[in-house]
Amino acid sequence: MWLLFAALLVVLGWFWWPGSEPDSATTAALEAAAEEWWQPSRSDRTIPEAEWPAEFRRLNPTNVRVTTEGVFIPLRSFYVEERGLFVLPHGSAFQPQSGTDPSFRLLRGRVYRYVIKG
Repeated sequence: MWLLFAALLVVLGWFWWPGSEPDSATTAALEAAAEEWWQPSRSDRTIPEAEWPAEFRRLNPTNVRVTTEGVFIPLRSFYVEERGLFVLPHGSAFQPQSGTDPSFRLLRGRVYRYVIKG
């Protein structure tokens, strides 16, 4: 019974997990890395962990993906749902929206929290 209750709390906590917002130094590092990695004409790719700045490692992401829209930093995933941070590069024409899938919420500067519901 206690095990079932604990599992339920973990699952519910995952769905409501807001995560902490990055401070100004972390935001600056995320934005700088996005500018370095993002290229409008380059296809989607994953950045090797050895190339992550210390600010990325502190977030403990599952990976770092550079897409034509910007840089996705997944922090949690559960089946088809994913949550994390998104960094919008200056040259990207992408306009993050809330209420879509993925859904975005501006945190600071050009750093957003995103949720993909799958």
